[in-house]
Amino acid sequence: MLTQSIYTYIFRRDGRFYLYNSLTSLFAEISEDMFEALYNRDYENLPTHIKEDLKKKKVICEESDLYTYYLSQLVKFNATAYSQKEAGIVIVPTTACNFQCPYCFEKNKKTKRMSEDIQNKIVEYIENNKDLEKINLTWYGGEPLLAFDIIKELYHRINGIEGKCIGKHSIITNGLLISDEVIDFINYAHVNSMQVTIDGIKEHHDITRCTKSNKLPTFDKIMDNVDRLLQGCPDLKIKLRVNISRKNQNDFFQMFEYIDKRFNSDRIYAYPGFIREDTPDACSLCYDSMSREMAFELYRDLREKGVNFNFIPKKVNSRGCMMHSLNSFIIGPEGELYKCWNDVGEETKMIGHIYDNKIENDAVYFHMMTETSPFADPKCKECLHFPNCSGGCGWYRSRNIKGNGRFNVCVIQKDPRILEDALLLSLNKENIKYRQKLPLV
Repeated sequence: MLTQSIYTYIFRRDGRFYLYNSLTSLFAEISEDMFEALYNRDYENLPTHIKEDLKKKKVICEESDLYTYYLSQLVKFNATAYSQKEAGIVIVPTTACNFQCPYCFEKNKKTKRMSEDIQNKIVEYIENNKDLEKINLTWYGGEPLLAFDIIKELYHRINGIEGKCIGKHSIITNGLLISDEVIDFINYAHVNSMQVTIDGIKEHHDITRCTKSNKLPTFDKIMDNVDRLLQGCPDLKIKLRVNISRKNQNDFFQMFEYIDKRFNSDRIYAYPGFIREDTPDACSLCYDSMSREMAFELYRDLREKGVNFNFIPKKVNSRGCMMHSLNSFIIGPEGELYKCWNDVGEETKMIGHIYDNKIENDAVYFHMMTETSPFADPKCKECLHFPNCSGGCGWYRSRNIKGNGRFNVCVIQKDPRILEDALLLSLNKENIKYRQKLPLV
């Protein structure tokens, strides 16, 4: 028996009728007769060739196939999550930072630096993991380049382990400590991705992201360093996160335009990073954080100014994060193990230690591996947006489950009005001035 796909959505706007399917990224204007047939689920009376076309485009399907795509993704998710051959390893060589950002979730944590003994244990752990073949390696902090000597030493030792290879190699940095030596390392260590964060335009950035020791401005130095990276590291892609809140939301376009004109490179990608600050009870985002409605209005305004967007999202290739991967960990400077980098320094969220060959905190480990997965949420199975949703942030899912949180982890298009407006905006191909295309986040 034929039924409407979970991933089909129809709506009417200004006397016109539209059809959207999130699985095939189909969006089209349809006739009122077709709209009526889909609305009434009256498929049997449609001409055979139309029924076949609707089935081909996944608009309708047999009842027995209603959850086939979802189940295929569950199998894929489990195969990836429980694979022993590949691991994501995030190493925190130091929790020290040369900035003192007011919103930082690490600002009250103790400063620590990784000892040689812990470095030895990391190398030993990787050597003894016989099934492991590929490591996706990330350096994180604090500010990881404050411990650049540790990064270099550990990289050489990990890279020299027989039978293991480093796949993706990335650094998350504030961008202030880029030197000729760092540039050389990026090239010979094949660092292919770097995230650099700025707090909007120069006037705002230099207030919140000044140096910790003497409150010096940093914007110009960071931009000069980005120039050096683009010129000196031909294989490096830079993600420039522009922090945005209710207070500085107008900064993003100014920065987007500035970055496009100054760097004129396809290897730098600027995107809005919406600052998520908690309310005092830590149950939801505070007033200064951007609401979904405000975020979409920002996107709409950017589109009117010529910025291109993926208003019709494509299917995602993977779901979840390293929280859901059996073989992936964040390793803190004292050898402590975590499943999320937001938890570095939180003793209650430690799942073990690099010295041991077992998980010490079973409750946290198994909770994060299973209960924070999108496949543990029954709403995801019935969701129109499942094909183009990565599953939401597992850290916020955990806080909803364990901490009385009320955080919304769904895609912005879950709001029907935002979805419809975004789809209609996709029809306008005029006035696109910039190469870079932004996703809705």
